[in-house]
Amino acid sequence: MLAVMPAVMGQTVALWGQCGGSGYTGATTCASGSTCVAQNEWYSQCITSTTSTASTTSATTLKTSTSTTTLKTSTTTTSTASTSSATGGVKYIFSFGDSYSATGFWVGGTAPSASNPLGNPTFPGSTTSGGANWVGYLVTEFNPTTALSYNFASSGAAVNNSIVSSWGTPLTTQVATFLQYLGTGGPWSSDDSVFVFWIGINDIWNSYALDVDQAALHAKLMDEIFKLVQQLYDVGARKFMFMSVPPVEKTPSQLVYSDAVRANEVVQIADYNSQLVSRTATWKAGKTGTTVWQFDTQPAFNQVISNPAAYGYVDATTVCQTSTCMWYDTFHPSSALHKVVAEQVAAALDSGFW
Repeated sequence: MLAVMPAVMGQTVALWGQCGGSGYTGATTCASGSTCVAQNEWYSQCITSTTSTASTTSATTLKTSTSTTTLKTSTTTTSTASTSSATGGVKYIFSFGDSYSATGFWVGGTAPSASNPLGNPTFPGSTTSGGANWVGYLVTEFNPTTALSYNFASSGAAVNNSIVSSWGTPLTTQVATFLQYLGTGGPWSSDDSVFVFWIGINDIWNSYALDVDQAALHAKLMDEIFKLVQQLYDVGARKFMFMSVPPVEKTPSQLVYSDAVRANEVVQIADYNSQLVSRTATWKAGKTGTTVWQFDTQPAFNQVISNPAAYGYVDATTVCQTSTCMWYDTFHPSSALHKVVAEQVAAALDSGFW
């Protein structure tokens, strides 16, 4: 109770913090240099004033973007996988996840376009990396064809708050929002779109030290994830990428803990990632025309952490908000590390989709 009283009593919210949304009862005034911007009905965030271009209109008054209303309705049932030569490559990237992916996109705002592939906010978006994150790099630098980002990821998100609670818009709501506004009649088709899931970081963060059956907990998360994947499949999604939980035990926020605590976190991350791989394979079996990529984020993170100077970083532990630091804060990687992830994601997609 005492811990939350200062926020309720009106103290300012730090950059990237939550400042509003349905059911939110905390502080609503952002720190100097930032503005409270509605990302959706449930979540408003303090972002830098110079990039605060997202609409602040309530999501309850959502309007359809004129740039998408005349585009082709998505295929819904029996499409088969086609090659990039037949489709011209990926056109739409639908991403779901947490702060490692979020760009502040709001489905009711400016739609992505060839000249503005993130839609809203404009590039690099509202990120936790101090600049572009992997989504921004993917659609502006490592895309051989025009690719538009519809990014439903939300800072603080977990899979389902009834399983592991967190403060962001959960994956369940992210997918529901996509289905409501773009699931049918959207600008995408089965052949030209990829659906990317990078979720689980907050689920692990908020549960790895609990005295529960961790493997059983992870299994419940997998049940929920693939229930949502099936919903996307049912409206025509056929191309999916699943990204693993990175080595967050190496972030400065975790380095303050004992080796034993961090070793337990490593074990839980490994189990979650292992279950993700096996459940993906199980789900895909028998699915007509479905293409699935498993992307392991751990090598990219370890590559940079083991040789920070090669990527312009002073070391692998310093926390600051400049391009010379690997960690934009104690938990979030800065842009150069995201760029490595984006390059490797593009290379993975290149093996069968771009």
